[in-house]
Amino acid sequence: RKNAEQPQLNQRIMVQGRGWGVLVAMGDKSRDAKHLDRSTDKNQSVVTGVMSLGNIQLTLVKTTVGRMLMNAEGTARAANQVADILIDVPSVSAKHCVIACDAGASDSAGPYVVTIADHSRHGLTVNKVKVVSGTPRRLEHEDVVVLPFGMEYQFRIIDGGCRPITPEPPEPSAKKTPGGRKRAAGDKSAAKPSAKKAHAAGAGAGAGAGA
Repeated sequence: RKNAEQPQLNQRIMVQGRGWGVLVAMGDKSRDAKHLDRSTDKNQSVVTGVMSLGNIQLTLVKTTVGRMLMNAEGTARAANQVADILIDVPSVSAKHCVIACDAGASDSAGPYVVTIADHSRHGLTVNKVKVVSGTPRRLEHEDVVVLPFGMEYQFRIIDGGCRPITPEPPEPSAKKTPGGRKRAAGDKSAAKPSAKKAHAAGAGAGAGAGA
């Protein structure tokens, strides 16, 4: 039943998609792979973010696809992540690939020049040809991209989709400096003389006593 419904689902995404492109899940492994899309909101909580299944929307000028990182104990999602699209599959690298879209100076949607670059350990293929690591390869409409191991997607440019965007940088987290902690505690360092000054003061006192 799932396979029979998939083409209709893909068609709806092609018409209503919020991005400029989509990686359409073509097999059970890619359809069942959970992912979290942080493309347009880097400030959302990774720990509590809702995972999605199947197709991956492309909205950015450069989209990094990678693995969902876990904490040191492996019991929860790590707060700091590398990728824009976080796939919860161990065979995917933290930064697996980067899909870049050059929309040119035109305000209209397309034609776009799209490339994919591999930055992973296990690699990827496009139309059954291995992509050379670190070298961008042109990605055409309906090309088939396979991530390890056997996660198959068909790349499509969305007809009437949005232009690729550059995301806002994440808000900097507030961090207390050591000096700030000392000031918060009453700036005890200001009341306590340094060892050098204390030694100088003691030497001066000794000289005055000798006189």
